[in-house]
Amino acid sequence: MTDRNDIATPEKDILAKVPSIRVVDAIVMVIATILSLMLLQTTVHATATNSALQDSTVQYVECSEATYRFKAASDSLTSCARRFTVTTEIDAVHDFFNEVNNERRRDAAIEVLEQHVEDREAERYLSVALAESNTLAEREQHAMRLAAQSKGYELTGDLAPLASVSLTEYELSLSPEEQLSLAQDLVYGTEYQAMKDSIDSNVELCTLQLIESTHSAQEANAVLLQSLLVRQRILTILLLAMVVLSILVALVLVLLPLAAYSKSIAEGQPLEESGSQELRLLAREYNKLFEETRLRHDLLRHKADHDPLTGLYNRGAFNDLCKSNPSNIALVLVDVDYFKKVNDTYGHEVGDKILKKVAGALSSAFRSTDLPCRIGGDEFAVIVTNVSPSLKNVIVEKINQIVKDLFDDSDGLPKTTLSIGVAFSDALEPEETLYKAADRALYLAKERGRDCYAFSDDPALVATDAEPLA
Repeated sequence: MTDRNDIATPEKDILAKVPSIRVVDAIVMVIATILSLMLLQTTVHATATNSALQDSTVQYVECSEATYRFKAASDSLTSCARRFTVTTEIDAVHDFFNEVNNERRRDAAIEVLEQHVEDREAERYLSVALAESNTLAEREQHAMRLAAQSKGYELTGDLAPLASVSLTEYELSLSPEEQLSLAQDLVYGTEYQAMKDSIDSNVELCTLQLIESTHSAQEANAVLLQSLLVRQRILTILLLAMVVLSILVALVLVLLPLAAYSKSIAEGQPLEESGSQELRLLAREYNKLFEETRLRHDLLRHKADHDPLTGLYNRGAFNDLCKSNPSNIALVLVDVDYFKKVNDTYGHEVGDKILKKVAGALSSAFRSTDLPCRIGGDEFAVIVTNVSPSLKNVIVEKINQIVKDLFDDSDGLPKTTLSIGVAFSDALEPEETLYKAADRALYLAKERGRDCYAFSDDPALVATDAEPLA
């Protein structure tokens, strides 16, 4: 007895003869994983070494920036103190204490330097700089307090922080001019400048000590990192070769077949089975759906272009057909006479049956290459192809056949009459469209009592009656 699993199927034939992308991926992943682990080990070591290098660099940058910020903040305080002792502008005091209490750039810079200080010598330089900076700030506040006293300012608002600064009896006994002169000397004198130079020197010495230790660490880490990078390059080359091989496999089994599939899809064609097992199976399923979709699309297209009641082309399709057949055609416009009265008298069900009967008469009378349409409630049109004004009698014969069919009441429906207008594309007046010409003829037929037809070039448009249909 034959086992069901042994029965050959098209899918099993594909699996037996064509490589699976899953198997190929598994092999590639195993090799890539081994190389990647080796590379990862080297990279981790290199990363740690590089991080040490970066930390040294960051330390150098932070120390340099901290030194700059410290000096900038110190210079800003000096500028504010000097400006107030010279101009006594209260804004200078505001800027001074904003720097001291809010921006605090000196304190922030000292904190950064303290984080990186490991050398005792560098720590000593930093402590001296901080102490001298605080002393200098007290001297600047004392100078501003003297200047405020010389001007008799009340120590409120922006000047309120100066209230905590005390003046000696000697300073209080001086005249306003002497007080202001003493205040200026406190921030412009040689002693003041010597203190500023000492602060800058100690901060710079601290920074130099930090930079020297950083440079030594960088050199050691750079040598180690260089050896690790050599090993990393070798492993990277091997991994790159594996990637190239993977790309070639993917190109043959996946990318080229997908490109062919994409081209076929763009051209609206079924797919040719190629590539890996999975893609071949995908192509087979796609082709099944492709055929089903094509049939469904044809059905939907028919519904979109056709009137659901009569099965004729609808108004949208009529407009497109007129554009796609611009010459050597005739347009026959048809109105059912007194159709509203029919609906009111017999009901809409009978009215719908009459519309279907008119549609059937139009389809039967004209050729299969002609295009009957329902363009409104009781309005119809026929685009007659490959016809010229010399074949007017052929159109008349077809109209007479339609009239005859509609006068036949053996089906139980009331007799129906039509008003018809006809125009030829090869006989249009200048700047007149085919639809306008046919509509003009239809209007003439209605004006002449309906139940008749008229051509757009008929002399009846000028002087004579339209020819009756019955």
